[in-house]
Amino acid sequence: MPRIRGAILDELRRQDHVPRSIRRKTREIAQARETLSRIFGRPASDRELAEQLGLELETLWRWQADTENAVQISLDQGASDHEGEPFLPPEALSDDTASSIEDEISRDQEKEILKQALTRLKEQERIVLTLYYFEELKLHEIADVLDLTESRVSQIRAKALTRLRTELSHFRAPA
Repeated sequence: MPRIRGAILDELRRQDHVPRSIRRKTREIAQARETLSRIFGRPASDRELAEQLGLELETLWRWQADTENAVQISLDQGASDHEGEPFLPPEALSDDTASSIEDEISRDQEKEILKQALTRLKEQERIVLTLYYFEELKLHEIADVLDLTESRVSQIRAKALTRLRTELSHFRAPA
């Protein structure tokens, strides 16, 4: 049995385009972020995260950029959240006849929670997310507007999304 398991793991590693070092960095960052979030009761700052990992701030930013660029989404498979629950396409979820007042209230509450979470982001993070998702600017265009490097804009966007995920994860209904 161990030989079969080993062969399966070897094949999975062979097919994985992301180096083990990037996977390790991703795990270390996630574990440190979770630990600090539990300790402080809020998302950790980059400085706190770097200190927890024993890294310089610049090194942490490089790690975050490396791990963000390693994200892979399968186009052959349905999307799922971090718990493996499948996402359905919006058209599969929408049913005009089944729309109820409770659904409407729930959507309004979710919008309000998201709005509050966005207001707690740093101004620069809010600006980057607004320009990227609402104004649909590309990273290099945002970099020009904010007089930053494209790499730094990518880091700010990744950090903002991580903060939002962390903050909004507290509002997820238990499965």
